[in-house]
Amino acid sequence: FPTRRSSDLLSVDQMNEYLSDGLRSVPYFRQLYYFDRDQNPITGYPSADVGKLYLTDIEQTGIGLALKGVAMQMYVSAPGIEEENQNTARITFLSLVRDEAGMPVGVLLGITDMQFNPLTRPALQALDSLEELDGEGVIMDENLKILYHTTPELVMTDYIGQTSETGKVLDEVSPTGTRRLAYYADAAGKKWIVVASIPAERAQKMALEIAAPLLILLIGVMTLVMV
Repeated sequence: FPTRRSSDLLSVDQMNEYLSDGLRSVPYFRQLYYFDRDQNPITGYPSADVGKLYLTDIEQTGIGLALKGVAMQMYVSAPGIEEENQNTARITFLSLVRDEAGMPVGVLLGITDMQFNPLTRPALQALDSLEELDGEGVIMDENLKILYHTTPELVMTDYIGQTSETGKVLDEVSPTGTRRLAYYADAAGKKWIVVASIPAERAQKMALEIAAPLLILLIGVMTLVMV
């Protein structure tokens, strides 16, 4: 929000215009909402109805913490009712708004997810492509809580598997009891872990499909050499 005197704050119409312009110019968030210094909901874009945000208890608490001086906060929660069957968690950012004197006058709340966010969307598309190989892609936080999974029902559940060998391909047993090859990597800039895995049987089949034509070509070359 532009810095103003507490006696010269934006009107509701001005707030709506400011939020809509910000959302269109930087499509990072899918919802922006503004709360005043008394934690009262004022307006938002594209939805001005705070009830449709389905704010969690921790998000509500975060609004109060912001007005007490916590400048920036980020929370991860399960997808809301309006986001059913979504395979990524909801990410909420809270930012304290101050006036010219530096006094708290409100809180700006932004909601996004990894599917909507243009910075993370390409990575999710790459993980989604693993389904063509009967594999799966997972992103989890430092507490091993699943933030993204190719199976929507597993979002915000606890991850079951190895995580200590990041940067390596491991031969392990999946939660279903089958063997799989899993690659673990640390997410840049976050204490998050990315996992890409495919069934070991499928990997062996792919290796054979690649090796078979080369083997046939080698046999043909050896035959010509012998002749």
